[in-house]
Order: sequence, then C-alpha cells, then structure tokens
Amino acid sequence: MAFDLKKLDQQFQDKTYLVGERLSTFDFAFVSLVKNALDGSLKGTSFAEYKNFNRYYNTIVNQADFDKVKNLELFKAPQMSAADLMDQLESAQTKSKDPFASLPPTTFNFDDYKRCFSNNPPEVYLPYFWEKFDPENCSIWLCEYKFSDELGLVFMSSNLVRGALQRLDKARKQSLGSMVVFGEDNNNTIAGLWVWRGQDLMFKLTEDWQVDYESFDWKKLDPNNAETKDLVDLFFKQSEDSTYKGKKYADGKIFK
Repeated sequence: MAFDLKKLDQQFQDKTYLVGERLSTFDFAFVSLVKNALDGSLKGTSFAEYKNFNRYYNTIVNQADFDKVKNLELFKAPQMSAADLMDQLESAQTKSKDPFASLPPTTFNFDDYKRCFSNNPPEVYLPYFWEKFDPENCSIWLCEYKFSDELGLVFMSSNLVRGALQRLDKARKQSLGSMVVFGEDNNNTIAGLWVWRGQDLMFKLTEDWQVDYESFDWKKLDPNNAETKDLVDLFFKQSEDSTYKGKKYADGKIFK
C-alpha cells in the first residue's frame, strides 16, 4: 500500500483537485471510494506522512455537500483494494478531455508557430502567421479591460495580467495571446490580442477558464481587414515605442 499512497501523494503535489481547477463530481466519487476502502481493505491506514494526498482527502471530506453526495447511488461501490483505487483515479483523469476536442480540427499548428515566433524576428514570424493562419477553424480576438479607471500602478496591472494568464494554462496548446499594459502609473489600461482554435470565445468551453474573461470586452476581428493586420503587428511585436489609443507601451506578456 505504501507505493500506492506515494503515487497518490505525487498526483496532488501540484494540484488541488482531481480533474481541472475546480471541485467536481470526480473528487466526490474518488474520495467516497477511498473512504469505503478505509472501512475495509485499507482499515487502519494513515495518510499523515503523505501530506499532499492528506490535504486533498481532508479538503473533499470536509466539503459541506460531501455527506449528501456520497449517499447517491452513483458513488456507492464495494470496498476496493489499493490497486483498484489507482485504476479509478486514472480512469477519472482520462475523462478530463481537452476542452477544444469538440471543435473541428485546424490546419494551423500552434506549436510550430510558437517556435517560429520565439526564434525569429517579426520580419519572419508575421508573414508566417498569415501564411499558416486557418480562418475557417481559428479566430482572432481583441480584448480591453473594462475597469481601467480602477487600475493603479503599472506593476499591479502587470500582476493582474500574470494571474489571469496562469489560470488559462491548460489553453496553451490551442491558443496564443499577447497582453499589454499601456500607459503609466495611475493612468493605464490593459489590452490584448488572441488567436485560438474555434470561432467562439474559448472561455465558454470550460468553467475553469471563466474566472477573468468577463472583466474584459471582447471583439472578434476580421482576418481580411487591414486594421486586424495592424493590430496583430502591434500586439505580437510588443515594441517599447508602440502606442494604443494614445497610451504608450509599459509592459507586456506573451501567452504561448
């Protein structure tokens, strides 16, 4: 059993929940199975030395709804061995599919383009983008922060952007974004340009990505419009002498 607990502990070293970034029925189901096993085949087992899994287990069993949910027929199961529990864990994680999986495939290879973007000057990566971009199955979006009057110091605005991008980490494989703070301390705004797979807002694909997006106004851009090409140039380059709506570039981050 020690090996199994060690593996479980490693699973939760850098995550709070079993699947995604939020509590789900997978957590209730898996912990219910563990709890059943503790009454039988794993009776007397202690999680104390496995701090990551112990934290996860206690987080779930102490949820206000746990006692209600665990009594549902869905979560009633015979007592399981450690090996069976590990199988259940792997099964639940397999069910956590890529949110983009339901969309039509695209010919635009985000990984290839990001390599080009990272290793070449604008004279190379900008033409390459327009050569490879798939307008049928990908889209380009402009975003602007709704509450610019509430922004203070530039570094605080940059921290806001950093936090928002961290929460979108699982969208990296099928998206590319440029977020920029324009202006100065106590007079700045945040704007960005994004490319992702699909024709609708990608945030609608999963609740995990919906924490921050409503704080921005989003506008879908026409890839055939000259203004769109200018915006792609502006945001992809992130030049220190660039301006947007009268405000000069202050800081920027590329999501890739």
